[in-house]
Amino acid sequence: MAIVGKIKTITLPSGLQYELGGSASTEIVAEEYDPTDNYSIGDYCSYEDKVYRATTSTTGSFDSNDWTEVTVMNEIVARCSIIPANGVSF
Repeated sequence: MAIVGKIKTITLPSGLQYELGGSASTEIVAEEYDPTDNYSIGDYCSYEDKVYRATTSTTGSFDSNDWTEVTVMNEIVARCSIIPANGVSF
């Protein structure tokens, strides 16, 4: 099963809302790990209900040494600029 994440806004505990912007994608698709696929650095997969990003080129049986467990939200936020919804810069 694929794990898909798409985020458009973030609401902080204070109630302030921020929109994700910039040219980077605000979506991550992590397909179920397939040992017959070739994965490149930065590719995503899901394995045992967790999302991973490849840290090296890999194929074959899942080897946790070739992957870093990530959260969809952190991955999307890391590659986007954050624009305050009220137009105020930080």
